[in-house]
Amino acid sequence: MKTKEIKISAVQLADAQALALLSRFTWDETFGSLFESRRSVMNYLNRNFSIQNLISQIDDPEISFWFATLDGLPVGYAQLEMNAHSQFIPGESICRLRHIYILKDYQSTGIGTALWSAMLEQSKDMGYEKMWLSVLNTHSHAKGFYEKKGFTFIEGFDMRIGVQRFDMDVMVKEL
Repeated sequence: MKTKEIKISAVQLADAQALALLSRFTWDETFGSLFESRRSVMNYLNRNFSIQNLISQIDDPEISFWFATLDGLPVGYAQLEMNAHSQFIPGESICRLRHIYILKDYQSTGIGTALWSAMLEQSKDMGYEKMWLSVLNTHSHAKGFYEKKGFTFIEGFDMRIGVQRFDMDVMVKEL
């Protein structure tokens, strides 16, 4: 049996449509069932993962995206935000891990770690001292992944999407 090859590559403007589709699908797959209203989910997806919104983010020098492909098919992505100061994290040289999303069928296969390695390398190369993220406090799979990568819990906060309220955890890692 042939070993499948994971490839990590920077997302380009020409990838916006594929990124929009993968972003919408993975976010919905992860969080859609937590909402009381499907309309709220669709509103969130349409607002945050539109092609135009993602084009503006891909074009932003303060944001980096990576695709993870397996045998040429995009199965995950990551997003890093530079100079991402937070009320929860003191300091100046801080970046934010915005997203690591992997299609469920491909989780726990090393893809998340490959994406993480790309973000970590860029963060260190750019001289950042800390990286932070926010994660749903009941998302134990994601929290476990981040803890294995050296992130520690800092503080919790409430986040609203539409009328839905979520308990989030802020985590930080010294780089």
